[in-house]
Amino acid sequence: MKYTVKYFYENFPEWKRKKDSVLVRYFFRPISFVFASLFASLGFTANGVSMFSTFVAFLASAMFVIPNHICHIVGACLVAVWMILDCVDGNIARSVKKQAFGEFVDSCSSYCLIASLFICVGIAAYNSGGVLFSVGDATIVIIGALASIADPLSRLLYQKYLSCAKTYENDTNTSQTEKGKLRKLQDRIDKEIGLNGIFIPGIIVCAIFNWLDIFAIVYCCYYVGELLVSLLYFNYKTIKYNKSHQVEENK
Repeated sequence: MKYTVKYFYENFPEWKRKKDSVLVRYFFRPISFVFASLFASLGFTANGVSMFSTFVAFLASAMFVIPNHICHIVGACLVAVWMILDCVDGNIARSVKKQAFGEFVDSCSSYCLIASLFICVGIAAYNSGGVLFSVGDATIVIIGALASIADPLSRLLYQKYLSCAKTYENDTNTSQTEKGKLRKLQDRIDKEIGLNGIFIPGIIVCAIFNWLDIFAIVYCCYYVGELLVSLLYFNYKTIKYNKSHQVEENK
């Protein structure tokens, strides 16, 4: 079977289109249909594309470690390539063949990108300076490291909370409901601000004009704020759960 651009376009589900961010829907997704046609015709599986995108993620991050302005711009553009590949693996999974652990492999790619990118962006700002930080100021490296740690950690807390909630009898339905509410809120924000939204044009512009310190600061605030909200919310849910069940036991 020949996998054409038209094939992927026609088999793209409406529910997924509605879930995409504005930038992905009108820019990255149409481009991804072209690359999905190419990768599928070459025999790539969805998981294979996801694994390749992980390599691109590390390569993009590594470009920022090189103390060269052009390399920083190339690194930013590679983040855009990563986003196209992130759309491609989904296109292939939905329209060609879905594979086991596809969601896991896909998530590995995005986690690796975030976990490595910001600390490397911090190093780039350390080597080249920026708007607020001069060359050799290690503070920006620390800020980048915080951004790299905060997002994966908040997601880890979320998954651990769901895992623990499922272990308690009669709490399964509650945990699934909370999962829906949390995911809708987090996804909506992330889609427009995170990797699927202004993140990519932001890093490209900041790389071109040498504003990478600003980029690191903004996303450090965003991801650390997300982490703090997650900590407070899940601990609040834990306390609320224990209080409610303590009352029931006393009865």
